[in-house]
Amino acid sequence: MVVRLWSRNTMIKNTSDVTMKVDVMVHPGNFLSEASPGKIPAGEHRYICYADIGIEYNRDRDFEVLAYFEGALNKDKKIISSSEIRDNAIIELNDLNGTVTALPIKGNMIAMNGAVIVVKRTAKKMIKSVWKSDGRSSMTEKWNLI
Repeated sequence: MVVRLWSRNTMIKNTSDVTMKVDVMVHPGNFLSEASPGKIPAGEHRYICYADIGIEYNRDRDFEVLAYFEGALNKDKKIISSSEIRDNAIIELNDLNGTVTALPIKGNMIAMNGAVIVVKRTAKKMIKSVWKSDGRSSMTEKWNLI
């Protein structure tokens, strides 16, 4: 899922040790939305945007955001509400005794803006490439040399 530049984006982070799947199911019809982040490997994250779901244009259309392990039964799927997606910066998914738990974490609304996320991501890549070209493997090496 790509970040939408001028919208609030929520990071869905998989903190468990197994791959999880996140699907956006749209009703009626129970079909998979294009806004679905899909599989999230252990320790990685994806972004989902409230505007991608399309709820602001069609308020009568119901949808569910489901987080689950591969091969889970319907009763084992965790439903994440639209207000959690809209109002939180991060939703951490974890495994608790074989069931999915979702921990919403509030954040700064400015930091949730897609343009800010893209600028931060680009800055990290630039810094990383400078460090690699300098022959250092991490930022801690710099502080050890000083």
